[in-house]
Amino acid sequence: WHKGADIVGTLDAPGGRIDIASTRQIEGVPMAMGAPVAYRFTRAGRLLAHADVLNAGAVRMVAATSDAERDWIAAAATALLMRVD
Repeated sequence: WHKGADIVGTLDAPGGRIDIASTRQIEGVPMAMGAPVAYRFTRAGRLLAHADVLNAGAVRMVAATSDAERDWIAAAATALLMRVD
């Protein structure tokens, strides 16, 4: 679901469900930003990837993320980054 720019949802990837949630927090900054600055991709609470929407945007994946999961995460992250104004 989404409420304004915030997103919480799931991706039904072949390896299992991947949870997606936007965040307004920047590490080391004590207060939240006015809009999402990144999207976190997790499975069972374990971080798989992080899509940063600031500047040109970037997607960083945890080294242990499988190639199949990387493809699904890359596709979802691309869609999320494209919706940024």
